[in-house]
Amino acid sequence: MQFILVFLVISCGHLSNYQQINKFVDEKSNMEINLENFDYIIAINEMGDCINCNNRFAKLMEKHIGNKKKMFIVSSNGQKIDVSQYLNDNSDNIIFDRHNDFGKLNIITRSAIIKILDNTIDTIIEIETKNVNEINGLINF
Repeated sequence: MQFILVFLVISCGHLSNYQQINKFVDEKSNMEINLENFDYIIAINEMGDCINCNNRFAKLMEKHIGNKKKMFIVSSNGQKIDVSQYLNDNSDNIIFDRHNDFGKLNIITRSAIIKILDNTIDTIIEIETKNVNEINGLINF
């Protein structure tokens, strides 16, 4: 009986990846953003073993900044990858995460596209050497 009670307390305290992202967005956004309004999260960061891939991905995603169904989480200060286009844009679908707090959630290990469907994470595609150039064709993006 005690084991079941401990299990219930522990499991109720654990947030799903979607809930963690929602909490992150609430804490980091300067305005009220409803995660339910987005189909994709584009995470741009300096994580992983291919900085060139991250840089290429950041450049490829610039054309989507105006798309209000895509949220951008930019976890870079611009020293290793060029995020100037994101910094120069005042879109409310861009969250700047200068200390890579998003990476500390351990949902992704490199830059990624996260597809959201019905208040859950449907798909995560992490950016690597083998897929960075085909990223727009990998999912209905």
